[in-house]
Amino acid sequence: MCARYKVEDDFLEYGNQILAAFELQLTPGLFSTGDFYPTYNVTTLRLDSKENWKAQVSSWGLLPSSWKPSKDASSATDIIKDRKRFQRNKINARCETVHSTWPWKFSFKTQRCLMLATSFFEPHIDGGQAHYRLTDHRAFFIPALWARWESPVEGVAAVDSCVMLTTEPNELVRTTRSGRLRQPVVLTDLDNCRRYCSTDITEHSQLASLFEPYDAAKMIVEHVPKGEKV
Repeated sequence: MCARYKVEDDFLEYGNQILAAFELQLTPGLFSTGDFYPTYNVTTLRLDSKENWKAQVSSWGLLPSSWKPSKDASSATDIIKDRKRFQRNKINARCETVHSTWPWKFSFKTQRCLMLATSFFEPHIDGGQAHYRLTDHRAFFIPALWARWESPVEGVAAVDSCVMLTTEPNELVRTTRSGRLRQPVVLTDLDNCRRYCSTDITEHSQLASLFEPYDAAKMIVEHVPKGEKV
């Protein structure tokens, strides 16, 4: 399970070169840097009904439109705590079954998006964290799904949310991480990014080839011992 990823500060130096292909620009508050964890606000990119790219701030951890707080959550504070608890268990979706498993299947056909990252973390086989980056140290995109939840309770805001897709580990991840052997799907080709998000494509079979593990030869890993920060 991937529960932490990063957008390095140096993305601000070259980000406009990448975002130009999406006809977007770096915007303060919209494209932020740092470490991102479950329920944090993160940047997602998706295509609107006119096939134009749109940047959206979303909470990491999918909250489907059908979600309802528990009966014990009677106040706005309780509802927010309840939904964040739910979201923390909805941060990763298996690419193999994302089209057929609740709650992902309701978003898969038409609510696909991308999460922007420059690296991600997994538990290291020797303890601490394994910090994975691309060899060119550039940004990449993680296929994701989005949803919007409208609150029926006054004082509780609507929530835009997302979940990242994971796949089988490549050789580098398989031999350096512990625990559940998965890794985020990684896309770098802009045509593939558009293909994944296109609302004209609705079938999993049309996208399955995009979910292959990223080439291990194009990734590097740094072992971050427990207690150290990156």
